[in-house]
Amino acid sequence: MHAGQALRAARQQRGWSQRQLAAAAGVDPAVVARVESGARPGSWELVSALLAAAGREIALALPAIA
Repeated sequence: MHAGQALRAARQQRGWSQRQLAAAAGVDPAVVARVESGARPGSWELVSALLAAAGREIALALPAIA
């Protein structure tokens, strides 16, 4: 699952439109649409902020270096 798919799922679980999520995150609705579609690979900060606005968190797991 890529970031856009995770964002869409979180937004839909909340029952929000792209416009509502954009308003909650303080971004243009076109940004949400582009990230969800994969047309714009959102930065860690952007995706994290959008997911937080949808009530979700994102975590980064790095493999251990032996």
